[in-house]
Amino acid sequence: MPDVEVFRTKLADNIHQQLTAEQLAEVIITAAMESQYGKAFTFTTGFAKMINTLAQSILTHPELRQQALTLVHTYLEQKNDYSKNRSI
Repeated sequence: MPDVEVFRTKLADNIHQQLTAEQLAEVIITAAMESQYGKAFTFTTGFAKMINTLAQSILTHPELRQQALTLVHTYLEQKNDYSKNRSI
């Protein structure tokens, strides 16, 4: 069973506005894999290639791309709200 808190933390820590769409997809996939299989899974042979292949699939499939961008948008909004509240 995936660890939802690991997924949320990975996204919150690694998503920022300077990333490209491909990099954002890779962050989402990596967070999902780590939350499901653990950090050690990211060190397996072929992991980077798998992430790249999955990211390309997300980017070329309009519905998946939209879902990924919506997720990113949500996390970026949360970061902006947090930053605003800390500066008050």
